[in-house]
This record gives sequence, structure tokens and C-alpha cells, in this order.
Amino acid sequence: MKDSERPLRRLLGFFFRKYWASILAGCLTIMIIDVGELILPMILKSLVEAVEKGDPSGSLQQALFWTAGIVVCQVLGRYVWRVTLARSAMSAGADFRSLFSRQIFEVAFGSIERRKVGELMTLATSDVENMRMALGPGIISLTDALFYCVTVPIAMVWIAPARVLWILLPLLLIPVLVIVFHRRIFDQSARVQSLNGELGTLTQEMVAGVRPLKQAGSGPALSERIGRKSHELNRRQVGLQALQSSMGPTLEFLLSTSLVLLFASSPGVPIGVLVALQRLVQKLMWPMTAIGMAVVYFQKARASGKDFYRFLEELRVESLEGTPEEPQNVSQGSPLLECRSLSLGPIDRLSFSVHEGEWLGLKGPVASGKSTLLGLILRFQDPPRGTLFYRGVDVLDWDPPALRKELGSVLQEPYLFQGSIRSNLDTGDELPIEQALQVSGLDSQGILHRVDDELGEKGMSLSGGQKQRVAIARVLRKPASLFLLDDPLSSVDELTSRQVLLDLRRVWKAGKKTVIYVSHRPEHLGFCDRLVDLDARRDQV
Repeated sequence: MKDSERPLRRLLGFFFRKYWASILAGCLTIMIIDVGELILPMILKSLVEAVEKGDPSGSLQQALFWTAGIVVCQVLGRYVWRVTLARSAMSAGADFRSLFSRQIFEVAFGSIERRKVGELMTLATSDVENMRMALGPGIISLTDALFYCVTVPIAMVWIAPARVLWILLPLLLIPVLVIVFHRRIFDQSARVQSLNGELGTLTQEMVAGVRPLKQAGSGPALSERIGRKSHELNRRQVGLQALQSSMGPTLEFLLSTSLVLLFASSPGVPIGVLVALQRLVQKLMWPMTAIGMAVVYFQKARASGKDFYRFLEELRVESLEGTPEEPQNVSQGSPLLECRSLSLGPIDRLSFSVHEGEWLGLKGPVASGKSTLLGLILRFQDPPRGTLFYRGVDVLDWDPPALRKELGSVLQEPYLFQGSIRSNLDTGDELPIEQALQVSGLDSQGILHRVDDELGEKGMSLSGGQKQRVAIARVLRKPASLFLLDDPLSSVDELTSRQVLLDLRRVWKAGKKTVIYVSHRPEHLGFCDRLVDLDARRDQV
């Protein structure tokens, strides 16, 4: 059975295996605290009986001594379980976020592209928080409730066995109520999580595309969609809160009914026994409420864990364990990259080879497969076996991290991370930052004095051409062997782009670096040693 089909079992199994010592210490501490809570009604019973006998002085001192001792132990105990159980749950939340981030880099690229950004953000934030709450407050509440539910009835039977059956009778309805609320809370929680993801995606689209939305006049329509989703989410959240809130009063009503039955059957019962029973019945109010809280925590975790583990189950194409290693049968004498009768999408029976230090240009009309080919080399998508070879080894036999360590790329739409230019250029030390910026043609635009300035999201403070050249500077610093450039200077003027290509060719030729260059501009392809025409399906020397 898949983990997504048993999310609670998977969550608890992971938690108990890794943090069993802290969990055991925390649960034992909770039980010790609860024992103290059971002793207090007995102390009160003894004090009342002493007052009835007319000799309260000695009993009062003893009661104060024991009460003070129990309170001190409870204060220390509550600190201990917060340090053990609560900290372990927080550590588990950090573990889940680490699993999520690792999975982002391990799954196939297509798997990420099929998911909405808002859905992924929900997995990493509210879903992880729901699972953490189940492992922290959920387990604490459940341990507390189970211990009280077992020990309080025993204490009642020990004090007054004949009258306990009437007192406990309404409490037998509690499991039935829990079952009724169980499914409704789970279904509502799952719907709320789904709406959170949809709303996150719409908000991300609105923020990222605010300029084109304003220009196209589509802003009001998207705002209306977000408003509808927000109202629906609000309605679902109110419904979920109503379900959660109705559990507590219902349980309290049953406990109040038990108190009514207690006082209805009280004639002839000693006052000390009556006081102790009344306190014990009140002690049951918290565990009954805690059961409701635990149900809410675990049902939310079940709904969130189902989506979280379904994401973890997706096909992994690479591993981040240890250091990536290249295949054992790498051949240094073969072509650096070889394509053999590759047919995929727009590419039809394409064959070519490129040797170390060579510049190979790819030409062809729009949608002829140029960018698709670069994506196959980078393993954004798996090519058919036996069609692409790097250093004589099928790219499918390379560990993807090891293969990407050999490759550097600048794609059509360069992505700059939020932060400074310096942080964006932290890809290696093949060239000093100043030299990389100089080769990419940015030294004359004052960029050297702005390397530590914040760029904003996606480098919004830079122009399109500047973004492309920062991406080129970034790849210049990477110690790779093969560089894949997909129209990297399309937003740069002809004079500047020509100088950048001259400097790139000088630096990479000196380092015997291999380049595959894609462009629609013939003057750029003129810097290549050879061309492959994807439209003609043949090499042109």
C-alpha cells in the first residue's frame, strides 16, 4: 500500500522511529502530571472529611504540603514535555520541509511543471504545518485524553462504585459523536487545503503578471476569480470551524449531564466523596475536549499527508545522496556529445557529433526542436535510449547531478534569483566576478558598482539584455565542459552582442570549452565552427 493511502500511519511511523526517546520521555511526563491531577481530589476529600470530624488543623497542613509538591512537579513536568514532545514535533516539521525541497530537485522536471505553484506552496507551508500540529499538540492531547479516560473512571469506581454507572452513562455516547464528526472534518479539511492551493496559484499569477494584466485589461477578470475563490474558501473555513466548534459544546453537554446525575443521586453520600466525585467528573471535561482537538489535528494531518506523500511518491530521476559520480565507462577519446538518429517531437532522425573545444551552431525555423534538443541534453526530459551520448556513455546512464555538473546553460528566458548580482554569480570560481562581468559586456554599465545591490524578484531592476548578460556571467563562473546557449543575446543590440561573443569565444577557446549555440540571428551563428540545420536534418560544414 502506498504511503499516500495511509498518511497517518506513515507520519507516526516516521516520527516514532526518529524521536522515540523524546516522545517516550514526554508521554511519561504527561502521565506523571496527570497522576498528580488525580491525587488532588483525594487530598480534597481527606480534608473535607477532617473538617466534618472537627479536626482540620493537621490535615490542612498535610494537604497544603502535598498540594504544593504536586504543583511544583507539574510545573517542571510541563516544561519537560514542551522541551521533548513539542521540540520533536518542530524538528519533524523541519524534516518534512527538507524532504519537500529534496524532492523538488529529485523528481522529473515534467512532474514539477504539471503542478501549480500555489499547490506546491501549500504543500510546503500549511500541509507541513498541519502534519507538525498532529505530531505535537495532537499526540499531547491524545496521550492526555487516553490516560484520563482510563484512570478517572477507575478512581470513581474506587470512591463510590454504586453511583459511578449513572455518572458515566452519558459519556458512552462520546465515541459515537467522534465517529460522526470524523468523516465530515476530514472531507472539509481536504477541500480547504485544495482551495488554498488554487487561491495561491491565482495570487502568484496576479503578482507575477501584473504588468501584462494591466496592459491587456484582464486584471478585473482575474480579481473576480480570486474573489470567488476567496468567498468559497471563507465559506468552507467557516463550515470547518463550525464542525470543530460544535464538538466541544456537545461533549461539555454530556459531561454536564453526568454532573446532574451525580447530584440527583447524592442523598446519603458523604460530602467528601461527593466533592471528590464532582472534581473527577470535571477532570473528564478536558480529555473529552482533547479527544475532539486530537480528531481535528489528525484529520487535518491525514488530508495534508495524503497530498504530501503523493508528491513524494512521484518518480525520482536522480539522487542527492552523497557526491554525484560519473559512469565508470566514460571514454575520453570519443566525441564529447553524440546524437544518433534522435526522433522526438519535432526532431526527426537527427544525428551529429561535437568534439571538445568545438563551437556547434543549431539553426532552424521556429518549433523545429532546437530548445527541445537542449532540454534533452540537460535531462529536463529523458531522450529515447541509445540516441544521446556524453563522453561515449548514454545520458540515461549518467547520474543527472553528475551530468549537470559537466554542463552550463543559458536558456531563452534567464532566471535571476532574488538577492544581489554577487549571490546570483555564486556558481563556481572558474572566473573572478569582475572578469565574468567584463566578458559578458556589463563592465561599461556600472554593474560592477552594483554587484551587492538587491535586484528584486526575478531581477526586476535590470533590463532584459542586462538579465541575459548576468546569466552569461553566471555560467562563465561555472567549471563546466559543455555550454548550451539558447539565444542568450536576443535582447542585446548587435554591436554589444558581437563584442560579447568575441570575448566568450576567446575565453572558452582558451579553456578548450565546448559550446552548442542556438540562435535565429545568422550573424551570431557565424561565430560557430559548424552548423547543424534541424530543418534540413544534415550537417553543414
